Amino acid sequence: MRRENWVALGLVLVIVGLLILSFSNTTVHEENYIPKASVDNSNKTSPEVSVSGHYEAGQRFFFNFTKGKYWGVKYDIENQGLEPTITDFSPPNVSIPPHKIVSFDLHTPSGDVISAEVYVVYGTDPFAVVYANQSIDFVPLEGGNLTFTNVGLEGTIGRSGNYIVKATAIIPLVHRDSNHTYDVATDPPTIMSLWNIEVVETKPYFVSSMSAGTILILSGAASSVWAVISKKRQSRHLRKTLR
Repeated sequence: MRRENWVALGLVLVIVGLLILSFSNTTVHEENYIPKASVDNSNKTSPEVSVSGHYEAGQRFFFNFTKGKYWGVKYDIENQGLEPTITDFSPPNVSIPPHKIVSFDLHTPSGDVISAEVYVVYGTDPFAVVYANQSIDFVPLEGGNLTFTNVGLEGTIGRSGNYIVKATAIIPLVHRDSNHTYDVATDPPTIMSLWNIEVVETKPYFVSSMSAGTILILSGAASSVWAVISKKRQSRHLRKTLR
């Protein structure tokens, strides 16, 4: 390769290295879920239907849960096939898989009670939340929660204090078999958890960008310097030869 090409290559490497370095300060906002409280009914003979935790004003509240012990059991009273489920859903003409509705009440420090309904596909996976009301203590996530991922009760805390989430009903009732039917009090969510969501700013590309960018810049600079010095030496050698 000609020395002029080495110089050009070196300049390209330096430019690319500078571009990569510019990504080192790229910031990304990530959500960290900080646990507040949790109830585990896995091995309890007297299961709990509520969980409580203390929040400070301005914090971001999040509650989620896992299915009850028999929620996913497939049973039909008539033909012992598919468990009875609700199949209609608003808005009209929207088709979704069979689901249950689990009702929760959120009790705030002021004594307000916020009612919410969580839609659970096939009795296992929560996929939507509808709030009936709100309070100055707690402002629900705008539009409920229709993210279809990590669904739960979510909102901003307006007043510091203790917040309690209580499971109040499940529709239709849970059928383990033809002789055993449960409501949410006898077969509540297995795990109920409260979280505080903190949004943090990170620079995930800082180390890799700095390392790669620095290597390219140094390599490009070395390539260009080597080519320039080599060319000067060749010129001096040529002049000596001509003399």
